[in-house]
Amino acid sequence: EEGVAAALPSSLSSAPHGAAFWCEVCEVECTTLANFQTHCVGKKHAKEVARHQSKLAKAAMSDADKEHVAVYVGNHRPVLSSPPELLPGTPFPADAVRGWREMLHELVPEGVFERFCRDQCRALPGVTWEDVTSHWLYLSEAEKQVLHSQQKQVRAMTFREHNVEMRQMGVTEHHNISKNWNSLDYVHQQEYSRRAEERLAVTGYAQK
Repeated sequence: EEGVAAALPSSLSSAPHGAAFWCEVCEVECTTLANFQTHCVGKKHAKEVARHQSKLAKAAMSDADKEHVAVYVGNHRPVLSSPPELLPGTPFPADAVRGWREMLHELVPEGVFERFCRDQCRALPGVTWEDVTSHWLYLSEAEKQVLHSQQKQVRAMTFREHNVEMRQMGVTEHHNISKNWNSLDYVHQQEYSRRAEERLAVTGYAQK
């Protein structure tokens, strides 16, 4: 519940109408700190947080699109000369996914939220970005802990796959293998992770 409240801190400044505490997200007045804290861990606040985060993500997507030149052809329909890169295994722009994860005010190692997005897309065909972010905010701490625990196995499998590919290409020194990994961009690293996740989905995650 603390993760939900911390996902988008509300303002503790005076409300426009003189209330002691004011939630800018929900535009709700609270007369005491206890009431304010209760509001911040409630379902209504969590829902508003998810909706607000979705707007921020859409704004990020729009900014990404603006970086590409629109070419007008035929009946003047806009065509992007180079569409934004997608997070492997999802229909979501990679920059939006990474940006949303970085906006979370909680410890979410790289790969955990990305894998959650892919799992949601596999389990719920046609799932929207707003659905995915809302589902994340409603995860219990126990569910998040499982994701964190499994991510260690995903990372180990990811690096193993990359290591094998490098050795097949004649790169055998650990230093050079690590250097190559660090030179890969976010999307390429996530493609390795996607393949590792699919292998582990077949073999199963080790129970600890």
